[in-house]
Amino acid sequence: MEHSSCRRRHRGETGFIGLSGTQYSGLPIYTGNGEVAADGRIYYTRTQGYGAQQQPDIVCLNQYTGEKIWEQLLYCATGYPGSGSSLAIEIMTRGKIDPKTGDSGTGAFSLWVMGGGIWELEPLTGNVRYYWAGGPSGTYDDGYMYFNGYNGTLGASQSGTVTKWDTRSKATVWTAPIRSVTFISDGIIISVSQSTGAFTISNQMITYSATDGSLIANGPDLGIYSAEGTSRNCAADGMYFLHGIDMKVHAISLQTATEVWTSEPWRAPWGDFAMYSESAAYGNVYFKGWDGYVYCYNDQTGAKQWEFFCGNSTETAMGNLVAWGQMAIGGGKLYFSTSEHTPPSPLPRGNKMFCLDAFTGEELWTYPICWAQNGAGISAGMVFAPDMYTGGLFCFGMGETATTVSAPTTAVPLGSSVLIQGTVTDQSSGAKGTPAVSDASMGPWMEYLYDNKLMPADATGVPVHLVAIDSACNVIDIGHATSDSSGHYGYIWTPPAQETYAIVASFDGSNAYYSSYGETYVGVTAAPPPTPTPQANIATTDMVAQTNMYLIGATIAIIIVVIAATILILRKRK
Repeated sequence: MEHSSCRRRHRGETGFIGLSGTQYSGLPIYTGNGEVAADGRIYYTRTQGYGAQQQPDIVCLNQYTGEKIWEQLLYCATGYPGSGSSLAIEIMTRGKIDPKTGDSGTGAFSLWVMGGGIWELEPLTGNVRYYWAGGPSGTYDDGYMYFNGYNGTLGASQSGTVTKWDTRSKATVWTAPIRSVTFISDGIIISVSQSTGAFTISNQMITYSATDGSLIANGPDLGIYSAEGTSRNCAADGMYFLHGIDMKVHAISLQTATEVWTSEPWRAPWGDFAMYSESAAYGNVYFKGWDGYVYCYNDQTGAKQWEFFCGNSTETAMGNLVAWGQMAIGGGKLYFSTSEHTPPSPLPRGNKMFCLDAFTGEELWTYPICWAQNGAGISAGMVFAPDMYTGGLFCFGMGETATTVSAPTTAVPLGSSVLIQGTVTDQSSGAKGTPAVSDASMGPWMEYLYDNKLMPADATGVPVHLVAIDSACNVIDIGHATSDSSGHYGYIWTPPAQETYAIVASFDGSNAYYSSYGETYVGVTAAPPPTPTPQANIATTDMVAQTNMYLIGATIAIIIVVIAATILILRKRK
């Protein structure tokens, strides 16, 4: 009997796959210029050619499979355009719906490439929508470009001037006497002056309104010596953060351009260098140092929330691994890799990617890849990063799974046991059809699949929940089985009644996998009639009894004859 409505209800109660994910690797790339992602696609730039013959090459990948969707080499009519050293993605709806006319602002979904020119690309095809040959360098923010040293007239330059340029209308919004744009944060333009010698000196910070270019604050001389450029620093939550060779983190207010707090010093001697890039999220700011530590501070007070040590090493000058490249933050997690600015060749061993709890600093997992300066990106719950060890792009996320279940294909009589068995497999594009394993086994298992490591002998599988549903929609909990390292599981069950049961095997998912289920049927027929107890035949019994009596009588008669014969013999002798 069909009872699909019962099964649909049961499936809804257990909660099955709603999203897809993957892990993949092995994509040969050169990732000098960073990556962005949107709408299930990853975009990155690379440079073709050398010197004056450089051309930017843009590549688009399917985020879930790693397959290349398109590639666009950006030629121009005037020769070789340049490196295309900067990439930004624009996803926004400009303006709100007008209640009188129902009209809304122009939406935008574009890729912007800058460096030797400015290109706007259609993200789905890579076709060039707009090209400004020799366009000025700029900072993209919320639908606008902010150009340093450009006075608003096409092709004209002017030192100490910043122009705000609308990416939709391709027109100048305003031009203002602004020294330069270091960062844009919370609608505020941040300009930090610096002099470059043995060290960078952050002399002064001036802030401006991004709305009209007007002055907000003209701060005092900061005099903070730093080992890295100011553009590598961080701005968030009304603060600008930088690290000095005094081994301290300094926080500067965007409203007053004055220092608000200073952290305790890092560890000497390597704590004088902050590895170029910082990040902020969740009311915290995250720094990483040459001393091998990642530091987390409250971005308003400077209170240290936690610190994390990346580990010792005999293959670096510092004697420890160093967090390197841009950190990626999302979903309450902090991602970074260990490496350095100019690593030797071959690369030092032991570098790896870390995933930490962004609130506590607890290490959640690691993976042996080593990424470059621009670091990782996060999109749709997945983190992707280039690997200098293999030259590949790795993407980490929850993988889809497939659960199968089977049982005897012929009905069994009531009272008999059946073997329910099946598999749970990983359906990620890079590991399709391989066994799904437990979270505890995930690290060594991924290294086995992707990095030619030995298969871990102690790998364990995942739990599978088995239930039976009868024709009245009653759900019977059969129990739980656990798959092995080959992906298989098995369970012996004795059905309780004559019935056609739908057997549903559910894997409820884990930190690494989405859930899945499988279904089969078990038929149970009536129990066979009981085998009767053998009954003795009465006639045969009587015959046996009569025979026994005859034998007994004959035996007695023989005994009497023998006795009588013995008496006669004895009398003759006398």
